[in-house]
Amino acid sequence: MKTCNDSYIITTNRLGLRELNDGDIPHLIQMNADAEVMEFFPGIISRDDTLKHYIKIKEHFQEHGFGMYAVDTLDNGEFIGIIGLSTFEFTGLNLLGVEIGWRTMSHTWNKGYATEAAQHICNYAFHTLHLTEITSFTAALNKRSEHIMQKLGMTYQRSFNHPKVPIESPLCEHVLYTKVHLC
Repeated sequence: MKTCNDSYIITTNRLGLRELNDGDIPHLIQMNADAEVMEFFPGIISRDDTLKHYIKIKEHFQEHGFGMYAVDTLDNGEFIGIIGLSTFEFTGLNLLGVEIGWRTMSHTWNKGYATEAAQHICNYAFHTLHLTEITSFTAALNKRSEHIMQKLGMTYQRSFNHPKVPIESPLCEHVLYTKVHLC
């Protein structure tokens, strides 16, 4: 699971963030097939759907100049997940903007990696990309991710039913947080 890459876009005390590459595909497939990682998604993500998502991430980078980044530990170069920014729009809900999101391998949880990387992504969003607001949302049941949003200083805005999740699903209700940067 080790990667060797000197092209980190962002580094923290323990982590390096870089653009995803084809060598990350097996790790993405493994992570998306882990039922524990995907607990607050409608289900695990198949190999084929993971490949489609990988292509969308690459296309997002081409179009917007930012996106989801691979996260490696600096001490051994291990790929531990993805984190980054993506545009979103839910027209029926009058919601659009740039979302910060993360997904990490379950064996790396409770080490502060997601929060550490997310803090640096927020700084990158505000000071390098000059965004004025970032959003994050998750299933209301996903208290781990909601806790990270709170640790980032994000403010709860409201709950909403995710338009891509069936209304009868316990994962339909989502919480929405934002963080604003005043120039």
